[in-house]
Amino acid sequence: MRCFLALELPEGVRDQLCAMVASAAASECGAAARFVDPRQLHLTLLFAGAVEEATVAAWRAALSTTTLPTLRLQLGPAGVFPRRNWPRVFWIGLRGEVDALVRWQRELAEQARALGVAFDEQPFVPHVTLARARVEAPAHRLAALAARLEEIAAATPADPFEPPSFTLFRSEPGPQGARHEALLRRAMR
Repeated sequence: MRCFLALELPEGVRDQLCAMVASAAASECGAAARFVDPRQLHLTLLFAGAVEEATVAAWRAALSTTTLPTLRLQLGPAGVFPRRNWPRVFWIGLRGEVDALVRWQRELAEQARALGVAFDEQPFVPHVTLARARVEAPAHRLAALAARLEEIAAATPADPFEPPSFTLFRSEPGPQGARHEALLRRAMR
């Protein structure tokens, strides 16, 4: 099964992100991307892809006893992957105790590796994905959307928040986007 680890977001932060998404989607460049379902906004810590059921059970058991840090974060600037002149993923970064978050993510990755969980080894960049580029979208529209999200993010107040929960999700792709089911959820406080 496809799995990933994520921090869930407080309702107020999710509301802010939804307002950002609504503003970007309503702009003339908004049709260049598919926006994430607001109910599924989260901060991915580790994407594992396909994992055997037995490995998932062992991973879930290990995660149930993992020490959870207290993190104070804030929404940060907008960004894109893989690069500015060819955006495919549009996101909002984070500020605050990001160094502590990165250290914890490395610990989680080491734990997963020790259990035999194969995962995406890309460098961890703390962010919340807001949209993905449409294949047919022209480059100038994608660049305009990236610029619009930067404007929106810069104008959005960034109050500190603590993620409410840490979750191991199963992800099932579908025609309307992936559907996520919590396999393990732990309160962060």
